[in-house]
Formats: sequence, structure tokens, C-alpha cells
Amino acid sequence: MIYVAIAYLQMTQDQAETWAANANQFVADEEEDIVSCRASAELLLCELADEFGADALPALLEAVSRRCAEADAAATAGNSCWWCMREAAIMAVGACCEQLEAAVLSRVVPAHQIQQLLDMLLQRDLQPLLQQQQQVQLGAGGQQFVVGRALWLGGQLCEVANQQQRELLLRAAAAAVFSNTSQTVTVNAFRALVVLCPEVPQQQLQQLLPTLLPALLQLLAAAGEESLHLVLEVLAAVIHAVAPQQQGASAAAGGLIPEQAMAVAGPVLQTWIAHTSDPLIGPDAQEVIAAIARQPACLPSVAAAVAPTLAGILSRGAAAKRAKRQGLPSRQLEPGQDGPMLVEASLNLLGTLVIPAQQAVATEVCRGVLGPVLSVIQWSDDPSELSSAVTLLMHLLRVCPTSDLLSCNTGFPATTGDKSSAVLAHILAAAGQLLSPTQPDTCSRDAGPLLVQLLKTFPAQLAAPPAAGASAAGASCVAVLLHGVVVKMATGGCSPATLVSLLEFVVKLALLDVQQLLETLAHMTVQQKDGTTTSGLAVVLPLWLEHAPDFSGSLLTRQNAAALLQLLQLRHNPAIAGLMVQGVPIEDAAAASGGRVTRSKAKQQGGLKYSQVPVPVKILQVLGHILSADCEGDSRGFLGLEGLVNDEEWGESDEDDSDAADDAEVQLSGQSITGLSTVTVPDGDILDIMNRSEATTPLPEDPADANDPLLRTSLRSLLRQGLAALVAADPGFAAAAAAQLGGGRELQALQWLLEPGS
Repeated sequence: MIYVAIAYLQMTQDQAETWAANANQFVADEEEDIVSCRASAELLLCELADEFGADALPALLEAVSRRCAEADAAATAGNSCWWCMREAAIMAVGACCEQLEAAVLSRVVPAHQIQQLLDMLLQRDLQPLLQQQQQVQLGAGGQQFVVGRALWLGGQLCEVANQQQRELLLRAAAAAVFSNTSQTVTVNAFRALVVLCPEVPQQQLQQLLPTLLPALLQLLAAAGEESLHLVLEVLAAVIHAVAPQQQGASAAAGGLIPEQAMAVAGPVLQTWIAHTSDPLIGPDAQEVIAAIARQPACLPSVAAAVAPTLAGILSRGAAAKRAKRQGLPSRQLEPGQDGPMLVEASLNLLGTLVIPAQQAVATEVCRGVLGPVLSVIQWSDDPSELSSAVTLLMHLLRVCPTSDLLSCNTGFPATTGDKSSAVLAHILAAAGQLLSPTQPDTCSRDAGPLLVQLLKTFPAQLAAPPAAGASAAGASCVAVLLHGVVVKMATGGCSPATLVSLLEFVVKLALLDVQQLLETLAHMTVQQKDGTTTSGLAVVLPLWLEHAPDFSGSLLTRQNAAALLQLLQLRHNPAIAGLMVQGVPIEDAAAASGGRVTRSKAKQQGGLKYSQVPVPVKILQVLGHILSADCEGDSRGFLGLEGLVNDEEWGESDEDDSDAADDAEVQLSGQSITGLSTVTVPDGDILDIMNRSEATTPLPEDPADANDPLLRTSLRSLLRQGLAALVAADPGFAAAAAAQLGGGRELQALQWLLEPGS
């Protein structure tokens, strides 16, 4: 069957003529054709190799050998179509290359059999490429397809080839690119180079760069849309492969020299601009520029060349958004310029040029792009653009020195004549726009992390009043930002993800000075969605306690818990002691008489009803929930804590849920507990969960957070130390909290934590 299937892999005369004349069509058919006779035969061979495994592979090699002998006999007899069968036989091996490589690596098929096949390709089919690299003569007719297919197979079998064969295959593929005698051969050379470049000695590839790069750039300029991504893939593979192995290595030790980097970056950037929205070409072009940027010797020149173009794209994009928001006529889009997704892609590309190891380069990039980035944040209404802009801004704030940031010219009007004040005012204006009540929820989701980063980057500047526009006389910049956060929360409409983002800023402020935070919130008056006014404290604390279990990430979870512990230390403060929040579900008559409250019944009764408990009591419950969720490894926890689910969430359940889901029981414990020391721990499940080892803490995104002491403290240790001191100092509070909460697994988790030896 394999022998017969190889015959069906042969090209038709129409295919040969079309592909010889149009390389783009050749690439498209190779990558997308699944219905032709040739494609069906390829699928059949793959199925046979998968189904019969080791039995099929020797039969494949034998059938290929027979078909190659037939092609040789046809060539000797003067048959002009001899090449069709040989090309088909080579393709048959490639169709099963994954199975062959696996068989060789597992020693089911001897490696020398595959290496003998590669020797045959090198000595016969690829010999014209190896003998002369500039004027390659491939003969008449369809020999070009045989040579191209041999290059393609060499790349496919690279993993089982020996080192000498890999080096010869690289030479042959490079010669095909240099000469570009046949477009189909060149396309297959691209495919081989992508695989071979990482596998050959760097020195050999380095020697080819002076001729290989110019040839690739010529092909880039001439390539059509179907083959453009192949050229870019090769450029990225070559640049990655020659990159210095050690930071700070000179160009002589490997890598591009700045002149080569500039020669590549310009054409690739223009290609990227023209094809940003293409799912293949756009990312491939961006990867080439990123690969150049990763080479220390090339980054300064490439950043200097690329950043101004990208800054211009951002400025035009922000200006268009501003005109749209203000109802002004926007600039007409010129053909080929500033297409869809270009602003977002430019922001992402700029991120690859801002590298902590080269702070001077990052600073120069920042000088040119900070203003446009802030303008995008101020005026864009695209969530993806805003997310990319905020991410880049945070990266700049982390990498660049504060003095350099404040010396940038962002184009923002200075009210005091001080450039640094103007820069800070522009940054605060951009952050304030993210907090605007009119800003859609999806556009505000990165506001919290940005505000936290501002606290880290400008601690002294934010402690002072803003240059202009303070909401209250003498209010610091931090207080102004906090007021914006509270107003955003109070207006409603924020999703849980956005609320958690904003609460990150609140947590950071609590860790810095929880007493000051409480006083600021208590004296803050905000208007709610229904028009009534309330204090900032009454807005923030209920939402914080409701969404505290939604915090994710090892460091952020610990910071959240540490902030709640600090807040608990102020439990006697009248501002929080007298503030009541949602507690636990209240039993109704059915539950009291031994019935059960199901989800469907709760919906019919308008949702569950909850008790009201003081904030300190709720904090204790939330800490137990966080502990249990951490031990289980699930951010929402295994507890299904009803006290943290509001009535609206119950009402949003799918009406078509299964009966089992609708009748899921909502447990309403009536257990009487006098204190944490009397909690009865259930058998088995919770103890097993608690005794699991904690996961390794991953490194934080911000390098500055790597020194945070909380990273070296487990959540359990943090809670154990804080709660043990609280119970020892105020045992009456623990008993009162347990009584008000009526038991529950979250308190059982805390009891386990405080037991000796836990």
C-alpha cells in the first residue's frame, strides 16, 4: 500500500507549471491544500505510520528505495518526467518524518539508515548547490522540485542527522538563497534554514552572515504576501542563532554588528507597519526586531532608529482618538498607513526595546515615547490599546531613573514653569483618566497596578500636593488618586476584575500606613450611583472584604492578607468597629425545622438573606477563607463561602442549570461556638488539604518586588503570627467573632492553623 501511495504523491503537469511560475501559489498549496490527490496520499502515509508503527517504517524505506530506482531508470531511458517519482519518494519520507525520528531516537530504526538516505540526497540531489554557491545550474524541467524537496527533507530530518550532514545541509540551503535560481527551491531553503540554524555551530553560521543577510533582504523586498512570513522566519532564526551566548560579549564572539542590525531593522520595520494586522507576517516581523534588540551591541542603534517611527504612530493614533472624543474632524487615513491594530502593536514592540540591563537605552527610548504613550492612555477608548499602553508605561517607570523620567518633554502644559511638575501632572492626568467614572469598565482594569507602580517610582512627589487641580486644599497626590479610586468604586458598574485591580492600590496604601488610610477614607465624602452620599470608608471596606478572596498571585495574596491583619489591629477604631457588612446566611423557618435551602428555593425567595456583622469580624472570616483557598491551590477556594456571594450573583445563575445544580444544598450551620479554641475540625478532608506542601513562590513581575520580605514568608506563617498575637491579646474578640459567624469551615481552618504543631 505504501508503494502504491507514493505514486499518488506525484505532481500533476498543471501543478508543476503553476508552482514553477508562481512561488506564492506553491507556498499556499503546500500549507493549505488538504483535498487534492497528493494531499490525500500524504495523509494516508501518516495514518499507516501511526497505525502500524515499527512495522510500517521499514516498509516505507523499502518502498522509497524502489521508487527512487524506478525514477533513475526512467531518467536513463530519457523520460522527461522521471523527476516526478523521485520528488514523490522524497516527499513520502518527509510525510512520516516525525514517526521516523521517534523510531530512531528509541532505536527501533537504526540511525545509519536515515543518515544513508541523507547522504544520498547530499551526494546526488543537492550536489549542484554544494559545488557552486553563486551560479547554480539546476538543469531543465522539474529538477528544481527534486532539489527543493531534498532541502525540505534535510530540514525535517535534522534531528537525526550527524553534524557533518547538518553543516552540508546548511551550506546547500544558503547557496539556494544566494543564487535564488528557482523560487520553489528558495522557499524550501527557507524551511530548511529555520530548522538548521539552531543546530549548527554558531561560527559556521556567522561566516555566512555577510552574504546571507543581504540575500534575505533582497528576497524580503521581492516576496509576495504568501511567502513573506517565510523570509521573516528565516531572518529571526538566523539572528537568534548567532546571538552572543553571554551578556556583554563582543560581536567577534558572535552576533550581529550594529551595521548589519540597521540594515535588517529598517526594511523589517516597514514590512511590519504594512502588515501589522496579518496574523503571520506581523508577529514574525516583530520577532525579528525583538531578536535584534536582545543583542546588546545592536540595541542602541536599533532603538534609536525604530523608536521615533513608533512614537509617530502613537502620536497620530492619540490625536485621532482625541479628535473623535472631542467631535473634531480627524485626519483622513492614507493608504498603507496606520492600519488597524498598529497603535497596540507599536506599544508592544516598544516594550521589547526597554530592557533593564541597558538602562541608558531605555532612558533614550523613554524621552521620545513617554509623551505619546501618556496621550494614548488619556484619549484611547480601546481596551487592548490601553492595556498595552499601561503595561509599557509601567515598564518605563520600573526601568528608567526617576530624575530622567521627570526631565522628559511630554508636551503637557506646565503650570509652574517646572518641567518635572509638568511630567508628573501628565502622568497623573493619564492615571486619572483610567479612573474616570465615564471610562468603560474594560478600559480601567489596569488602573490599580499602575497606581501602585506610581507609588514605588514617585514616593516623595506623590506625598506632596499636585501642582494644580487638587480636590481639596493641601490634599496630597496620593489622596487625590485615592479619591478617584473611591469614586470609581462608588459609581457601580465595575466588574470583579476591575475592583480587584483598584483594591491593589488600597492594599498598598494600607501596608504603608493603615491608620492614615482609615482617616483619609473616613473624612472622604463621595456620591453613590443612586445620588446619596456616603463616606469613602463605607464604599471601600465592604468591597474589599467581598473581593479579598479574588486576589491572585503569591505576593499580592500575601500583601492582601498582611493589610487585612494590620486593619484588624485597629478593630477598636470606631470608624470600622461600627461599620456593618454582610455576614453569613440567615436561617429561615424551613432550615430551622430541619429542611434545606437550595439554590432554586433561594431564587424564589429573592435570594439569600444575610446577617450583618462588624468589619473586624468579617475580616477574621475572610482571612480563614484566604487560608483555605491557598491550601487548596484555588483562588476561589473549596469552601463555597456563601457570605462572599451576593444576591445578584445568585440571580444571574443560568435558569437551564441541571436539577442537581439547582438543588445544590446551601449549608446553614447552626453550630454554637464559644471561641476559636472550641471549633471542631471535620474528619479527613480539611486536614488533608491543610497538610499539603505549599507551592514554590514564583518571581514577581516587578524586579523590585523580589526583595519584598513577604515573598520569603509563607501565607500560613504570616497568618499564624498575626492571629496568634491577636488571640493572646484579645481572646474575647475571637470568641465573639465565632459566635456571630455561627461556625463555618473558614474558622475551622484558622483553628487548625493555631493548633500547636500545625
